[in-house]
Amino acid sequence: METEEAKEFIKQNVGNKKIILHMLAVAAIMRELAEYFGEDAEKWELTGLLHDIDYEKTKENPERHGLEAENILKNKVPPEIIQAIKAHNFEYTGIKPETRMEKALIAADA
Repeated sequence: METEEAKEFIKQNVGNKKIILHMLAVAAIMRELAEYFGEDAEKWELTGLLHDIDYEKTKENPERHGLEAENILKNKVPPEIIQAIKAHNFEYTGIKPETRMEKALIAADA
C-alpha cells in the first residue's frame, strides 16, 4: 500500500475527522524522523498514517488497539509496519517496542 492509497483507505475506514487529522500529523512527524535518521521515509510515514486505523473499533477495549489493526492491514502492508502499530500500544498489548521505527512511532504519537 502506498501513501495515497492509505489516505483513501483511511477515509473509508475512519469516520472521526479529528482522528484522521491526528493520523496525518503523526505521519508527517514520522516522515521527518525517518529522514533525520536516514531511514525509509515512505515506510515510516505509512506507519504513522495507519497507526490508529483501528482506534474507533477498539476505543472501548484499549487492549485490542493495535492488535485489531493487524486484522485490518494484513496482506496490505509489510509486517514491520504492523509490528510497529501493535507495539505503539505496548502498555496494553504487551508487545515491547524494539526497533527505531517502533520507538519513533510512540514518540510521534505522544
